[in-house]
Amino acid sequence: MRELSESSCCRGTGFGVRLALCCLALLFSASAPAKNPYGGIYLIWATGADQYSLDFIDGGQVMLQWKSLHTGEDEYDWGKLDKHLAYFDNLDIKVTLQINGNRKPAFLFQRVPYHSVPHSHQIKDKDGTLMYWHPYYVDQYEKFLIALSKHLKKAAYSDHILGIRMNYNKVGTEHSISVKDMPPKAEWKVPRGVKWVDFESTQNEDYVERINKAYLTYFPPEYKLFLRMTAATSPTIEDALSKGIAGVYQTGAEMEPRYKGDENARYGPFLQWCRTGITDCYAESWAAADGTHGTKKDKRWSTFAQFNYWRILSDLNLGVSYLAVYGLDIERCHDPEFMAAFDFARKYAGYHARPQTSPGAWIAFREGLHLKGDYTFLAKPVPASEHFKPRDLRYNPPQQLGDQSVRFGAWARSLSAGKSIDVEFDKGFIESLSGTTRKLTVTYLDRGTGVLAVKAFGKEQRIQLENTQKWIQRSIEFSQGNSDSVVNLKAKSRSITLHMVEIERI
Repeated sequence: MRELSESSCCRGTGFGVRLALCCLALLFSASAPAKNPYGGIYLIWATGADQYSLDFIDGGQVMLQWKSLHTGEDEYDWGKLDKHLAYFDNLDIKVTLQINGNRKPAFLFQRVPYHSVPHSHQIKDKDGTLMYWHPYYVDQYEKFLIALSKHLKKAAYSDHILGIRMNYNKVGTEHSISVKDMPPKAEWKVPRGVKWVDFESTQNEDYVERINKAYLTYFPPEYKLFLRMTAATSPTIEDALSKGIAGVYQTGAEMEPRYKGDENARYGPFLQWCRTGITDCYAESWAAADGTHGTKKDKRWSTFAQFNYWRILSDLNLGVSYLAVYGLDIERCHDPEFMAAFDFARKYAGYHARPQTSPGAWIAFREGLHLKGDYTFLAKPVPASEHFKPRDLRYNPPQQLGDQSVRFGAWARSLSAGKSIDVEFDKGFIESLSGTTRKLTVTYLDRGTGVLAVKAFGKEQRIQLENTQKWIQRSIEFSQGNSDSVVNLKAKSRSITLHMVEIERI
């Protein structure tokens, strides 16, 4: 049972029905992970302010429109910003700050050419799409960033800003115009006295480089920047990432890359900069676990609990420290499968490059379609074996992997009868366990009546299957043992489906 303090589950009052049920469920669930100094769950797109009062919410989001703060040429109104940041300062939780460009400052439409057709669903200005490469536009955005940095550095709540999400705010917040999509000059509206500027193939790169330099010049070292993964190819950005003054973020985190090629374009920067421990990183899910994002709803091939859980495993595998979760998913915290996934995230986030202090290490067995292979955290399989076969709900062909209300069964691997697999755990992590009790947990599908032999720390344990057709987590404690970093799993008499092997320090 969780131990709740005054600043725990109920930081505030006035809970809605769903959140009250969640709070009640938390009281009778397993103990919550200790406060993680290196990462955690960040609530985004909250469905109610009461969600921030839940004890497993480690941080939040402040999102404001550029238009609401930039009220005129070189004129700014910071009232809304201060109100939002003071709220989180009072709650004593950190936030990311993002200034979106769905709505641009109104005065720009009198000083910059614009096209009356919105070139993205992200544009919410009734007048359409501004010429963002126009010198006046770029100057005003840079001046806004300078003014914002000066204001934040004087604010009393600065220590509750985790970092600033860098937005280019060209077309909407995230989009841009390409040469082939550029409308003819005759279709643009050019305000009186304003100079027309042709669009050239280098305009986007030139704009991005200037805004990159502006962010990096005016916000560090007081504020860390979270840079979009697409910016990581710039020499300026790479220098900032290598020094740790900037981190990577994305808004498309899922249980695996959505499209072929995303494993490099979208996930590659995380593997390069985050998993290696060079810098801290942040990931926002593409959509809620049920597929909802805005007015759209994506189809899911797994259950919602499985999607949420495997998305979390994916982020941890990539080295993400701050996992941003939709308010719609937080509403499901009364579901023990969702809550267990959130607890797992809070337990491990940020420890991927800290083996000597990590609470544990694990491997989640899968193959997948994109970014193939197991998800790992201070562990790896050695060697790969043809007798260790991928099993999943979608591709193999579709199959039933245990109770589908349980979060584990979207992916797994099957160990053939009589065969074994070795899992090597990080040597620094294993050495840090010297003289301490450690717990090894194997998660498997209890189908049939075979035996799974587990060799670890110089000892062998046998797990007898009982054919319950359920996912089972079997834990073995070792009060002493050698410093062997390899765990061997062997299916003695029949094939066994495995989800995870985890070693925890106690």
